[in-house]
Amino acid sequence: MRGWRHSFVAAGAVMFMTSSLLLLLSTSAQAVSQTPTVSNGGPSGQAYTISPPVVTLNTDPGQVVDASINLTDIGQSSLNNTAAVNDFGAKGETGSPNILFGNQTSAYGIGNWVTLPNSFILAPGQTKTITIPITVPKNASPGGHYGVIRFTGSPTTGGLDSVSLSASIGSLIFVNVSGETVTNATLASFSAADQNYTPSSFFQHGPINFITRVQNNGNVIVQPTGTITVKSFFGSTIGTIRVNGNPNSPLNQPGRVLQGTIRRFENSLGQKTLLGRYQASLNLSYGSPTQYIKKNIYFWVIPYTLIIIVLVVLIVLGLGIWFGLKKYKSYILKQARRHR
Repeated sequence: MRGWRHSFVAAGAVMFMTSSLLLLLSTSAQAVSQTPTVSNGGPSGQAYTISPPVVTLNTDPGQVVDASINLTDIGQSSLNNTAAVNDFGAKGETGSPNILFGNQTSAYGIGNWVTLPNSFILAPGQTKTITIPITVPKNASPGGHYGVIRFTGSPTTGGLDSVSLSASIGSLIFVNVSGETVTNATLASFSAADQNYTPSSFFQHGPINFITRVQNNGNVIVQPTGTITVKSFFGSTIGTIRVNGNPNSPLNQPGRVLQGTIRRFENSLGQKTLLGRYQASLNLSYGSPTQYIKKNIYFWVIPYTLIIIVLVVLIVLGLGIWFGLKKYKSYILKQARRHR
């Protein structure tokens, strides 16, 4: 029974951490505004808040920097808390995290740099500030490094045979190491797409979707942001779409593109009534000093199904009129012969 309980708890913690990191890596209002993130541990009333969910530190090789994290027990029972650190990377092109468990590490990870705190107990309603030293090696490569520091709380009471799902939550830690950094991003592709996000240059109607894929070739994390401007054949602007968040809004900050990865951004032009040839102009900026990514594409919106239906109707009407006129002419000729 004990082994089954432990397996169930571990599986629950992994599932929660995966969903939490997906939220944090994406263009998350919670992550950027640094409001507390809540973890509901299960039916026993275990729950956490953590703040900030994202910690960004700037330092030099060979230095020690501290990550300060506030953890609050908002559940109904005291929790015995243990800390762990994991490296992570990008899974696919959507920003989903790939948490590295066991002995897995990342070239940009900080798992070996972190000194974890001893286990501690939080009472219901209690908040504890945990200071976590991060020792940057003297030979650390310049640029961005990252990992997740997570906390798992288990009830301080209850028998070994009791079944409960432990609460688990974490903060993403980004450490920017000084030195010779390379900030370089390129456009892997930019295309218009249908409602299923299948790229195309010809459409029957809107809305038109756009797929922007940005590749990070440097050694620092980039956050490209900008717009897609859509113009008609006559040059009038019919729509401007924001790509990857709004840097002027604390609730909609840009998502990150990790080093050596491609991230995909999806946007939509909501207009359904479109006709003709259109130009979509992508204009992204990133880094400091600012660098730009620009690209123009063209697409057609031709409701050919509707056009075919209209043509068929016109042909049918035309044939009907032609046969009607022919029959009428025959009738007139017949009447003329009878009156001779």
